[in-house]
Amino acid sequence: MVENGLGVNNSQNFYALQQLQSQNGYAQYAQSENVPPQLLGGVRMHEQPAQDCYEKSGNGIGTGVLATAGGATVGGAVGYYLKGNPVSIADDKLILNENFVKTYDAAKLEEYTNKIIEKRKLNALSSLGIKDLKEYDAIKQLATAEKIEDLAEDVRKNLPKEITTPEAANEFMKKAEPKLAKVDPSKIRETAKKSFMLNYSKEALQTKINNFNAMEESLTKLGKDATPEQLKEFINSNKSKFGIANEKRLNSYVQKLSKMTQEELLNEIKAKNTGFKTAFQQYSESVLRHVDSKDGKLLKNASKEITEMFKNFKWSQAKRLGLWGAGFGALFSLLLPSKD
Repeated sequence: MVENGLGVNNSQNFYALQQLQSQNGYAQYAQSENVPPQLLGGVRMHEQPAQDCYEKSGNGIGTGVLATAGGATVGGAVGYYLKGNPVSIADDKLILNENFVKTYDAAKLEEYTNKIIEKRKLNALSSLGIKDLKEYDAIKQLATAEKIEDLAEDVRKNLPKEITTPEAANEFMKKAEPKLAKVDPSKIRETAKKSFMLNYSKEALQTKINNFNAMEESLTKLGKDATPEQLKEFINSNKSKFGIANEKRLNSYVQKLSKMTQEELLNEIKAKNTGFKTAFQQYSESVLRHVDSKDGKLLKNASKEITEMFKNFKWSQAKRLGLWGAGFGALFSLLLPSKD
């Protein structure tokens, strides 16, 4: 019987399962008193080796979630829906899962770091006439080839006009390698992470907003008649809230602020805070603009980076929650792009 395979042992519970499959949204149905406990994540999925069942087609958040999930996978599937989705819908608004925020931060940190490393490498090679790293990569490939014709057409297009033979490429590499050796990716990553977490992560943005809100309030209370001494005391007591780790830059900024009146200083703080609030808003929007606001699924034109983030996040959550089984592949259809 299907009921037994699903862990549903009476007609009332089987009817509840059918209702769950047909609802427009699981979150609405989950509030019903008729939902049997085993459908709320009480049954653990059978543990099986992970198989990538990633699909781009499928139903929305609440439709057909369990339609193809068999055996004891059902309870775990529903539990996974509650805990493992990158986004959820509340009050008709999309909300990022806080665990996914960490995944997104990590991905943006990697992007941020790679750009710095690429820039440092390009700076190191600029004295040799290299305009972008595609040129360098093409030269590097030519240096290990027997002849230029061995390279793919798109690689040959990136070669500088003056380097057309493996011999010329090898001569270039002898000059380039010592320069690149001075670029230390591990050290750059360490420094970049500190900078990113202090300035660009979601937590960092929220901290800045909180700090600047507090400064706005304090400065407003001082009023337009605040004396230079009061303003100087305000600036010195709030230096740590400016979010500037570099001591030289911080001192320069403090000197700039010390020349301002209360009104000018307040406008400066408000302008900075507006920038942080805008960045904070764009943080979520940069992900959610790839998601359909009605069913929470990724749009079919979602970027490759976001699609991969969603896929990797769902797998990581499945592993964290111990959710495996033949029906697990169906869960990927929840938030991934539709073929329609």
